[in-house]
Formats: sequence, structure tokens, C-alpha cells
Amino acid sequence: GIGLGEHLLKEAIGYLQKEFVSLDTFVTLSPMPNFRKWLEEKICQNSDHGHFYDSSLLSESDLAHLVEAGIVNADNPWTSFSDYLDNVNLCPATGDPEHNAVLKPILCQLAARYIYLE
Repeated sequence: GIGLGEHLLKEAIGYLQKEFVSLDTFVTLSPMPNFRKWLEEKICQNSDHGHFYDSSLLSESDLAHLVEAGIVNADNPWTSFSDYLDNVNLCPATGDPEHNAVLKPILCQLAARYIYLE
């Protein structure tokens, strides 16, 4: 349960602090609090400005991959991406492998930005 998880995290952090003395920031990824809300706000902000992305979030290449995989609609990418996220199944066993292959690096990049910069 929670007690065991907390204990394991403290133990891992202690080990990392001894091994990497300059490391002073630690983040758990299960779950990432407010990531989905942050992502949806970014999608809305971009939508309000008349385009899907700002280049610090998604590159043109990312957008092209999302369109090619059928994840977003090129004519209305912000709405289709938001709708897609409502129903996405990223489970390797049951999700769409093609979509997962496209989404995984994009979501990992967004998660890294969220953790590091936001």
C-alpha cells in the first residue's frame, strides 16, 4: 500500500542522494499530478491562438506524425487531440500499437517538459 510505497521511495531517494551528491530534485511518475489538466490547458491556449501547437510543445514533425497515424485531424487538430486523449488506451497489451508508437515519445517529451519547466 501507500506505506510500502513511501518507504521504497525514501529508500531509493537515499540511495540516489549518496550515489549522486549533486542530485536534489526527485519526481515520481505514478501518477503525475495535474499533467492532464496542464496538457488540456495548453491545447486550449493553442486553440485560442488559432493553431494547434507552439513550437516549444510540439514540433511540426510531431504534428505530422499525429496526423499520419490518424490520431488528430489536420483540419481541427486541437479538438481531435483533446477528444482522442479522452479515450486513449496506452496499455501495451490492449492499446493500438501504431498509435502508442507515435504517442509514447510525444507524451514522454511533454511529461519531461511538465516536470522540469512547469
